[in-house]
Amino acid sequence: GFSSTTTGGAGEFVIRGLPDGGYRIWAARRSIGFGDWGQQGTAAKTGDKDVRITLAAPGSLVGKVALTGSDAPPKLVTVAVGVQMPTPATDGAFQVSDLAPGTYDVTFRGAEFADYVQHDVKIEPDKATDLGTVTVTRGRKLVGKVVDKAGAPVAGAKVKLGAMLFSSADAAEQVEGFESMSGIRSTVTDQNGAFIVVGVPAKATSAMADHPDLGRSLAVPIPEGEADPPPVTLALRGFRSEEHTSELQSHHD
Repeated sequence: GFSSTTTGGAGEFVIRGLPDGGYRIWAARRSIGFGDWGQQGTAAKTGDKDVRITLAAPGSLVGKVALTGSDAPPKLVTVAVGVQMPTPATDGAFQVSDLAPGTYDVTFRGAEFADYVQHDVKIEPDKATDLGTVTVTRGRKLVGKVVDKAGAPVAGAKVKLGAMLFSSADAAEQVEGFESMSGIRSTVTDQNGAFIVVGVPAKATSAMADHPDLGRSLAVPIPEGEADPPPVTLALRGFRSEEHTSELQSHHD
């Protein structure tokens, strides 16, 4: 399992209560967190008294985001470096600070364009990596409608599009957080039950709908391709109970 402690004023630390054995130890500044745990780590065993962990100075990432065919920057852009929490851009400009040195995939997401990943971005200690202008594209557009069991249009239904979709009436905030991190796109149907989702990726994906009172639909496959996918109709089917399990993993050598 995981054990942790906080260093003192001189950088000293003691981790107590460990079963005998070998371990790997990571350290991170509080603002950076442990998003890069597992990449390196210092080997140590219980009883060791002179373990030394050297932290490199953090780096940063800067740049701008431009939308193909538009003179204005895209709105509501987020930039995620590796597995860290996304950072919002302002008027297309972004700056992500306090990054542990290393090589990352950087993911750009927004409501107006398809997700874009820039691979193998190198962050160096005490330096700002400038990506310049990152150009994103609008991607494909999916149109459709949501209906109830009788075929009547449903207003106010939430439509989601992504590779892995799920819904939970008891954990709405947690679900929204997962959707934001995983790039799931969503919108809400209008009074006629119609919806439009932009930024649909070229790869195959799925779409589903749910409504707090009328239930949810099955996930409908959206085929891969460069052209806009054909219109879809998502039929709500009511709710059913679901069980979820969690798996815990030990990291003790």
